Amino acid sequence: MKRLVLSIVVLLVCGIVYAQKRTMLGEGKSWTYTYHHFEATETPEEMEYEETTYPVSFTLEGKATVKSKNSKKDREYFKIMRRIDGGEPSLFGYVREEGTATYMIPSYSDTEEKMTELNPRQFEIDYWRDNMTDFQDVIEVNGESFVRHTYKSDIPQITAVAVEGVGFKENGLLLGMHYEKPSCVCDYMVFEACYEGEKLLFSNKDFEASSSGTPTAISERPKTENKADKLYDLQGRKVGNSASTSAELPKGVYIKSGRKVIGGR
Repeated sequence: MKRLVLSIVVLLVCGIVYAQKRTMLGEGKSWTYTYHHFEATETPEEMEYEETTYPVSFTLEGKATVKSKNSKKDREYFKIMRRIDGGEPSLFGYVREEGTATYMIPSYSDTEEKMTELNPRQFEIDYWRDNMTDFQDVIEVNGESFVRHTYKSDIPQITAVAVEGVGFKENGLLLGMHYEKPSCVCDYMVFEACYEGEKLLFSNKDFEASSSGTPTAISERPKTENKADKLYDLQGRKVGNSASTSAELPKGVYIKSGRKVIGGR
């Protein structure tokens, strides 16, 4: 009897965790953003900038079979339609999902690009991958459960939060992890909310929701051979394999074993 009860509990828990895994794409799903636009006016004293904001939405409406320049076969994509400030929709591109990643062919291009990746091993820079942890927990938002990923790296110091089925905090589906607000006076977008049809699924503030206290997984930093002998530049690119190579590199600051070292001729 005890074994039967334990089996039922395990099945229920597995069912709950499985239900929390969400696909990113779905018919009628949409992501809304606030677009920040700057107009420059030159005065005798200096350049002045006036900021205006307006809503932009991106909605998945229908499917199409498309072949990209960097693919050997036709694939099925969702059509993603853009509406600017409530105006008429226009085709923004074609999007598909594969594993933990989403990809897009922009309407102005025939080349597929990766948009969002919920997997620390897929980050583009070697040293980020080797130092990235992925803590996963469950949050309750609008009566539903979501799996939240908190990615952290010590060098460089990075923290990024993403939710399955929604995307990255402030970035949503389209902007990906590496998008940042520009430090200059430049136009930029900020994610506001994700909808399923007319239903509000998740808003930007919900990324800070309290954890249910039930982690689903913790992905530790992967162990790599001879990692202590590798040299990286400050952008996280591998530039050498041993401490002796630092003398052969251009003068500068490098990272070895998580510490900054001075190298160069």
